[in-house]
Amino acid sequence: MPDAHPFSVAGQRVVIHLQPLEDEGLDDPSLAANLRETCAAQGPVLVVANGFTTRALVGTDGKDEWHDIGHGDFGDECKTAIRPLLRARRLFWVTVSVLPTTAQAISPNQLSPATTGTITTWQKGARNLTTPKGRQAEASAATRQVVSAQAAWRCQFPGCGADLREHASTGRQGNFSYFAHIVASSPDGPRGSVRDSTRLADDPSNFLLLCDACHRLIDRISASEYPTEKLHAIRDANISEVSRLLDTLRYREVKPYAILGNLGNQVAYLSSTEVREALWNSKLRCSKDAPESLFQPGNHLYKDQTATYWGALFEKLHQEIPQVQRYISGASHNGGGRDELAIFPLHLTSILTLAGHILGDNGGIHLFQPHRDKVGGDLVTRWAWPTSATPPSPEKYKVRTLGSSSADSEEACLLVSLTFSIDPTRLPAHCYKNGEWALPALEVYVDEPSANVISHPEDLQHFGRRLDDALRTLQDQFRAKKIHLIVGAPTTAAVVVGQKMQARHHPPFICHESIGGPQAPFLPSIEISSAQVTELASGATCSLQP
Repeated sequence: MPDAHPFSVAGQRVVIHLQPLEDEGLDDPSLAANLRETCAAQGPVLVVANGFTTRALVGTDGKDEWHDIGHGDFGDECKTAIRPLLRARRLFWVTVSVLPTTAQAISPNQLSPATTGTITTWQKGARNLTTPKGRQAEASAATRQVVSAQAAWRCQFPGCGADLREHASTGRQGNFSYFAHIVASSPDGPRGSVRDSTRLADDPSNFLLLCDACHRLIDRISASEYPTEKLHAIRDANISEVSRLLDTLRYREVKPYAILGNLGNQVAYLSSTEVREALWNSKLRCSKDAPESLFQPGNHLYKDQTATYWGALFEKLHQEIPQVQRYISGASHNGGGRDELAIFPLHLTSILTLAGHILGDNGGIHLFQPHRDKVGGDLVTRWAWPTSATPPSPEKYKVRTLGSSSADSEEACLLVSLTFSIDPTRLPAHCYKNGEWALPALEVYVDEPSANVISHPEDLQHFGRRLDDALRTLQDQFRAKKIHLIVGAPTTAAVVVGQKMQARHHPPFICHESIGGPQAPFLPSIEISSAQVTELASGATCSLQP
């Protein structure tokens, strides 16, 4: 090579020092685009390649400075992009034994001007090392069957899951999978090993089932980002997840309902993924892809204390209560049996109480609640019941008398203090005044109220039993003809309160809401009788008769 060789400074050949790369690799089209931009600049271009992936750099004439163009898959588009460089003899090629992204120094004696033949020969070798053509015998029919079945014939790369029995663009049926070695079958291939390559060439535990794009990613685009340990972890996680998902086919089907309102001027949201994960966690599965929404006045109405909000809400009640009642009774199934129900409640407590009253205390209703700050750990979604929760003691929920019954009192109060102890000074004066109870009152409570008080499905069973005790006392002993209901409890407990109302025998319940902060007063919101629900501010009514 002449003294004017681009890898010399002041006539002296110099060693090229490279910094390790940690950025993402590029596919063939992206790397080609970068190379095309480089063709318009001056200075030499250097491609550092091992047997299956590359790194490209551009130099500055007369200076020992090199800048990365990118690294990854050098395919046919790259070969086309560098033609101007080949004609100008500005492209140089060097082969290294390590990953190009980790190469630290290039000796001038390793360098040679690249030719079309250089690139063609390299690409052929890269295909031999990274593609299954001509190498299917390395994965025997038995191994391919095991690997395919474990992956359910889908790409195992995280977030892909492509169906490998169908061509991605044409939809044609066939086998479009790549049985990708984790430890390459050749010591010179991606993650190759002199000790293990031959030994593991047909071992099912050494394979990932991948689509073409993901196969190229781990072998030729970003090989340095996917070492053996990471790919084994991907394989193990995928097999475990596929097994879990297939197991859900054995679970009982339920029909999911989302009872969502706008709380604290925020729009409630529940995704189909959250629903599926929560159901699977309880060994149930959806009978449809998305939950059906109930009693939601509209996302544009987010202020829950306004007359407009309640007006829109009652319009929804008029439409949807009859639909739910027909489904519960089986009328919508022509007298046949209905699916079990899964209820996901996140609404005002008075509306959740109403929903429970409509659903009734029948079997086949599964309640789920959002658990605050509990995503992760033993929860796959905040709506799943924590797997680490232990069944509560039957004595966890208790009933006590706060205000005594009197012969001339036709009204009474029922407090439910689970997430917090209800301060009676926050109640209306007709319930509590001047430090004394103006009405007889009972309270269902726990010794240590908290947001996580209900963390196991059996909590709802024990709470329901104590609630039954309180309601019997209010009706049989207090003989209350109207009950003022004040609830400080998780969403599922509010639904249970409504379920425990006897449809044809209970007195009207005046539900109260606290809107405006932790110390805001409780004010009457709706009245629920056996015949109808009434919005107390406007007098709007909606029938509850089937």
